[in-house]
Amino acid sequence: MKIDVISASAGTGKTHRLTGDLTKALLDGSARPEGVVAITYTVKAAGELESRIRESLLKAGRPELAARIRDGYIGTIHSVCQRLLREFALEAGLSPWLEPIPEPERKRLFDVALASVLAGREGPLNELARRLEIEDWKEILLEIVDAGRANGMDRAALERSAAASRAGLEKLLGKPTLDNVTYLEKLDRTLRPLLAKLEEQARETGQAASKKRAAAARRLVADLNRGLVPSWKSQFQLAQEVDMKKLRTWSAEYVDLANEHHASAGFHDDVLGMQAQLFALAGEALGTFVAEKTAAGVVDFGDMLARAREVLERPAVREALRDRLDLVLVDEFQDTSPLQLAVVSALAGLARRSIWVGDRKQAIFAFQGTDPELMTAATEAALGGRTPDILASSWRSRPDLVAMTSELFARALAPHGFPDDQVRIVAAKPDHPRLRDQGAFECWRWMPEKVERNGKDVKASEPDALGAGVAELLSNPPLVRERGNAEVEAVRPASFRDVAILARSNARCQQIAAALRARGIPAKVSLGGVTLTPEGVLARAALALLADPRDGVAALQVAWLGGAASSDPDGWLSRRLLEIASWRATAKAAEGKGEHRPPAPLAFEDDGRVAGLRKAVAAAERLSPAQALDLALRTAGVAELVRSWPEPAQRVANLEALRAEAAAYEQLCEAQRSAATMLGLVAHLASLDAGDDAGKQAAPSSEDAVTVLTWHKAKGLEWPVVVLSHLDFSRERGVFEVAVEPAPRFDFARPLEGRWVRYWPWPYGGMSKELALLDRALETAEARRATEADRRERLRLLYVGFTRPRDLLVLVARCTEKSGPATASLDLLVGAKGEPLLAAPFEDQAGAAIGVGQQEWRCRVRTPSGLPPATPAPARSAVQWYASAPRAERPRERLNPSAEPLAGTPRVVQVERLGGRHALAASPEQAGPTGDAIHAFLAADQGGTQEARLTMATRILKAFRVVGAVAPDTLLAASDALRTWLDARYPGATWYREWPVRARLGGPTPRLVVGDVDLFLELPDGFVLVDHKSFPGSERERDRRLVEEYAPQLGWYARVLADALKKPMKAAFVHLPIRGEMAQVAL
Repeated sequence: MKIDVISASAGTGKTHRLTGDLTKALLDGSARPEGVVAITYTVKAAGELESRIRESLLKAGRPELAARIRDGYIGTIHSVCQRLLREFALEAGLSPWLEPIPEPERKRLFDVALASVLAGREGPLNELARRLEIEDWKEILLEIVDAGRANGMDRAALERSAAASRAGLEKLLGKPTLDNVTYLEKLDRTLRPLLAKLEEQARETGQAASKKRAAAARRLVADLNRGLVPSWKSQFQLAQEVDMKKLRTWSAEYVDLANEHHASAGFHDDVLGMQAQLFALAGEALGTFVAEKTAAGVVDFGDMLARAREVLERPAVREALRDRLDLVLVDEFQDTSPLQLAVVSALAGLARRSIWVGDRKQAIFAFQGTDPELMTAATEAALGGRTPDILASSWRSRPDLVAMTSELFARALAPHGFPDDQVRIVAAKPDHPRLRDQGAFECWRWMPEKVERNGKDVKASEPDALGAGVAELLSNPPLVRERGNAEVEAVRPASFRDVAILARSNARCQQIAAALRARGIPAKVSLGGVTLTPEGVLARAALALLADPRDGVAALQVAWLGGAASSDPDGWLSRRLLEIASWRATAKAAEGKGEHRPPAPLAFEDDGRVAGLRKAVAAAERLSPAQALDLALRTAGVAELVRSWPEPAQRVANLEALRAEAAAYEQLCEAQRSAATMLGLVAHLASLDAGDDAGKQAAPSSEDAVTVLTWHKAKGLEWPVVVLSHLDFSRERGVFEVAVEPAPRFDFARPLEGRWVRYWPWPYGGMSKELALLDRALETAEARRATEADRRERLRLLYVGFTRPRDLLVLVARCTEKSGPATASLDLLVGAKGEPLLAAPFEDQAGAAIGVGQQEWRCRVRTPSGLPPATPAPARSAVQWYASAPRAERPRERLNPSAEPLAGTPRVVQVERLGGRHALAASPEQAGPTGDAIHAFLAADQGGTQEARLTMATRILKAFRVVGAVAPDTLLAASDALRTWLDARYPGATWYREWPVRARLGGPTPRLVVGDVDLFLELPDGFVLVDHKSFPGSERERDRRLVEEYAPQLGWYARVLADALKKPMKAAFVHLPIRGEMAQVAL
């Protein structure tokens, strides 16, 4: 087993290195495409990696390797595990049909399991939680379950965790010295006279503090009167409030008792009881959850990881994979969860070579179940004393940004075990000449002022300060660099889309976005409740009307949101009410005559959108739910309508999010082996939780808007300008939170062995000072581990934030004359001796500099006002949401070169014979696959022996299931004739086969060209285009197709290639291999 570790700091070209290493292994033969496992953190990253590898192989002239790259295992850890389980389903005793359920359904099934476990047990637990001031014990229960599942634990393992956790808690609590009965008797005896004295004092003084103390004591006595034990926090809090010299004569006995509450057996029983019950429930819920999934016939993503780990331990599977796996590559290794590590370690033990790429300075997802400390131990075990390969050049940021962050974090991370050479990097490029006089840093300071407006106090806030700061920044925008591969990148003034603002919570992000919009600055932010937006309600109502044409509420929503009532809403509603009243009168008259009641009129049938949807009901019955949603959107003209509403890009993106959720619903039904229906999709959309990812609104990607997101979500992204806000955030994770304790010794073969879940209940709510239990807990080894892990996590998050900008970094802080800047988050940036490292100039002065140690860099200081604008940006009228607009004809964004006409008059220049016509015996159904087979051979044929080429031709014809449609010899003859003809005309040209094309065309409506060029030849002064067509028909039909169908496709490709290569097209040909011809066309 050989594992190479690459340490890739932010912006050092990790993806480029991954592509290079994998391409090199494929080209030198040390890895076969089908023997590669490449695991990425996201689906998008997997697609990008595959695309880059394929592009590199095509550039290297190895199209056959590029065609086979998808035979390997490239994707996220879950997709790789899914494929392994399908391939080895028989060995694992599983069905090869394996589809994980989405996260919302997993939560629903867990809630079902939890409800069955909790039946009849919630009351005692709620009472226990009240005494311990635990606000949401169910959330803690879920954390224990998730921690157990992330570490591959079953119910028995959780029981062992419960025992270990209890042992630690008992040691912390010590032995009780006061039995519960005695304690409660003393509490009752001391508290009642204390209450009488406090109430007397409150009446005599009338002071608010006296009344507050009396009210607190009154609540405690009320609990005793109801036979309840007051919460331990409230007992101790009252003791603190009455422990003063003037009250001591009659409060001393109560204070002394309450200060010793932690020694009472009742306190011990409560804390230990809550711990025991939560672990017991977690074990039961986990077992019931497994049973619920088994009964439903589904698995979730965690199951797939666990089962993949089990399969990889089977001898037969290991033997098969040992012969197959050449290279295992793991991207973003630092974000691997413990259970994922078990799978990755097992794969590494089977492959000839592994490459782990990551940066432990960016391991920031511990709150999602990852364990940076475990990953560090795994990396050190994999290295076995070797040093990792270090990428030490930043291709992202300007030299000053690289130098400052390197100096700052090399010093700040050194005390936490980060070697200097894994932190310090240098800029790969010098500063752009036009940026040398422009600083790379700014500090924005805002003051907590207050003014009166319209008789109300208006306070300054950081979101409003950010809005003012961005407005000031872009009023005279700094220059930023365009991303590109040129040695000297182009620069331009910054716009909204170049700015990102990072905050520490989603709630703060939404506040910032609102403040930006109040100043007329567009903002992109993750919003909740996509189905509650007007476009969400309209889309769901249109689908509901297709499912049930008599659904009056759905008809009302479609008509109202479609704009029917925009001119006269009262008259619109009155007409419907009169229609119903008239029908009721008619129905009543019919009943009086003994006749059948007439059917109720269809609601809002006079509305064009509603009527159109009802006419489409029959067509919808033949469609899947997702297709029916598309039909509803088309029939009701929803996309065209929302483009006339405010923020059209956001609304169109939300429609796409709903379409994606419809596809997810169908996948869920497939996983559950249940029928997917239109009404089921309507109910599914209505059930989406605004807090879940599935229920969130989409963020439009092409909008020129400031991006607002959390620090965590910024990982892996970059912007020219990054504003770091919320620097006063200072929450720390403590020893009383759910944690996973490490094994005494790390075992690479069994990375999860010896790990256990620890939980110590915290019985004091939000209190955190002058508590004996906390003081003792902070002296434990568990607390030291938790504190250090938390400090390292928060330091890594700072590193991620500081390394996002390409050109300008902005720090924002609230400043007062008394306290200075509120930057608690930056307090972690200290050296080995605890000395502060970062000197940020939040003083309004000229010539300011930001410093680390003795080094300084220019820094501009701004003082934006934190007050909201006196005159907010004009609010768009809500009626625009519902007003219809003329339908605007727009071309599709994605341009298909093979189906899009091109301006101009193409013509056939000449047609030359390449040889004789070849026989074709393809049926109409085989025409398409036969053409694909011919394309595949022409792309893959690189010459070689006749036997090898015939073997490849036969294999390709079999793969496309067209054996007999065309002879293998025909493919060889067509390829040879093409090569001979082109080599004679263009000797020495570089050939590019099946070259992927993706380009954005300029113009009033930018469009995206996507396709694959069959063949182009690059010359020193231009290029030649060749398109293969397997058309076998008549000359007349050939000439028509050459001009009307084939030439426009070549024209689009010529336009893209000319722009990319910066060379003109010399000639364009259509190769007709079956007819044995080469036709030149003028575009």
